[in-house]
Amino acid sequence: MQNTKTMPQMKIPAVFETSLNGVDLSFANIHEYERTKHVHRLHPYLGKFIPQLVEVFLKHYFKKGDFILDPFMGSGTTLIEAN
Repeated sequence: MQNTKTMPQMKIPAVFETSLNGVDLSFANIHEYERTKHVHRLHPYLGKFIPQLVEVFLKHYFKKGDFILDPFMGSGTTLIEAN
């Protein structure tokens, strides 16, 4: 006899914003060279944020002097963009 539990069905809203206060978050118009600036050229790491994405969120949600916690840090994109 197998003891199994089933999870209730969850509905996840399909809300994916492509802009934030008028800023295009698709970044489709940014040349690859610009998407890989700064830290992205230091070492190969496939899971990097593009710096422009981090910059948009930093400008929108933080002000100068705020502390930013990035516990996973990865390649340091948030650290560099917040500096």
